[in-house]
Amino acid sequence: MANVVLVIFRGGCVWLQAIDSPRQVIQVYEYVESMMSAGRYLPVPMNLEKFHFTRYDFDTASCQPTLSR
Repeated sequence: MANVVLVIFRGGCVWLQAIDSPRQVIQVYEYVESMMSAGRYLPVPMNLEKFHFTRYDFDTASCQPTLSR
């Protein structure tokens, strides 16, 4: 599969597919920067939701976000 991005942040895993434009790359970086600013894993933003996919059934079980307190 081409143009796939895996974002791992504090144990949370997000797979994104069909990332093939400069604007989409910027949106991925903005998503990562928003999690860094928040200091915690955040759900996929609406502008990237249609590109989100689960690679295997165990992906969601094996990558659980670490919640900051």
